[in-house]
Amino acid sequence: THTHTHTLDDILFLMKWTSAFVVGAVVLGLLSASSYASVDEANLCKLSFLEGVASASSDDEKCALLQSLNGCFNDAFVGNVTEAEQQPFWNSFSIYQSTFNIQCDTAADPDPELIASALGFEFNVGSEQDITFTRLRRDTVSLTDLTNDISSIRSSLSAAPSKSDIDGLRETADGAASSDDVDQVAGIAGRAHANTFNTATSASLKNTLDRVASIEGVYTLAATNEDFERTLSTAEDQVNFLNKEASRELQSQEDMYTSTITALDSQLSALSSTLLAAEDSLATFRDDSNSTLFEALSTLQSNVEVVDSTVVEEVSVVQSVMSEYITARDSAAEEVGTKLSLAERIDKEYIWSGYCSHHGTSNGWQQYCTDRVDFFSANEYFYVENAGQGRFRMRKPGIIRINAFAITNSGSWAHTRVDINGQTRHYGHENAFNSWTDNFIDLVWKVNANDYIDVFFYKTGGSYTYHLGNANGAHSRLQISYLGEY
Repeated sequence: THTHTHTLDDILFLMKWTSAFVVGAVVLGLLSASSYASVDEANLCKLSFLEGVASASSDDEKCALLQSLNGCFNDAFVGNVTEAEQQPFWNSFSIYQSTFNIQCDTAADPDPELIASALGFEFNVGSEQDITFTRLRRDTVSLTDLTNDISSIRSSLSAAPSKSDIDGLRETADGAASSDDVDQVAGIAGRAHANTFNTATSASLKNTLDRVASIEGVYTLAATNEDFERTLSTAEDQVNFLNKEASRELQSQEDMYTSTITALDSQLSALSSTLLAAEDSLATFRDDSNSTLFEALSTLQSNVEVVDSTVVEEVSVVQSVMSEYITARDSAAEEVGTKLSLAERIDKEYIWSGYCSHHGTSNGWQQYCTDRVDFFSANEYFYVENAGQGRFRMRKPGIIRINAFAITNSGSWAHTRVDINGQTRHYGHENAFNSWTDNFIDLVWKVNANDYIDVFFYKTGGSYTYHLGNANGAHSRLQISYLGEY
């Protein structure tokens, strides 16, 4: 007789991976076409986090994984994913942080940093800092105001006596005065000319025109007007020069702005090319991820199809868990967290493995001894009593698995039995027909602290109730594993 056995480890492995793949497939099927890719990527973010945190050995590693999950979610949700579609993933984020007791230290804001590159400027500031731009500009003189001042001076000069007025005054003076008087007037006029010229260049225009209008300055008025004309002409030249300078400055500014805009256009073009390349890369990644997911689902389906009929009940449990995942998709994060805790518990095996160093030859029931140990990593949960005579005593409650085999030589009956606290929980029935037979035990059961476990073999006639074991695993062996809390 041969019994094909699938352990609870196999079942938990199927539960872990089948649940993750089925939840991902169902969520992908239910999402709208517009948000399919983003939610697909978010599911991959969760899967990557769960695989990483299962092997993380320090708080820093877990914190780094949680921060990476946060960034991965933000990248995945750049697009048209609604808040309702995002919410289950952020719920899972909070549950993971609580479940794994992840505490991340918050670093102080970094010093502000300005980085110049060929593509432009990059500003790095903290969360409580800001960026302020201050622009300085040159103070300029209005050409319009300067032109208006020149026009005002021209208007003032136009009120001065004309040349014909001056000639009339000269004729009157010639007819009414003697030569002495003329000389006197000429002397006075000469002095007036000097005073008038100095005043015109240093005082206000109004006082200059008042002196020019006097009879004493009549002979020098024409010359003074010519000086003002030259002054105005010079001012106009200066205005034209300033206009040209202003035009050149404006052209220089325009050239600079054009150059800046051209550089910005180049940067925008480069950024656009980068974004297009990133979009193509993301599409390729999504296609590859989908292909990997579907291939994994196909492989899982193939594995499920070859499960032996002896584990129909265990497969039914897995299918039930899968159904619960599909029905409760809105609370998928919590379910994944629960299953992860199971996976963490089996990351390390808590097990006693050993054998009996002598034969059991008595007829009837004979307890299998435990005086040889292969390895023992479960002392925290149970121990061997009575110096290896075969009894195990529980230190903590939980789920255990008892796995044993022995060859028996019997005249007829060859049985196996497991008692917990003296009550039979497993009874195997065989008939050896005066020959050798293999007897197997594989039992998973719930126990409490201080419960005890005994393993027995049975024969009637024949030579061996059980054959002694050895370190190579021949003839007989007993293993008891602690699987986790109930």
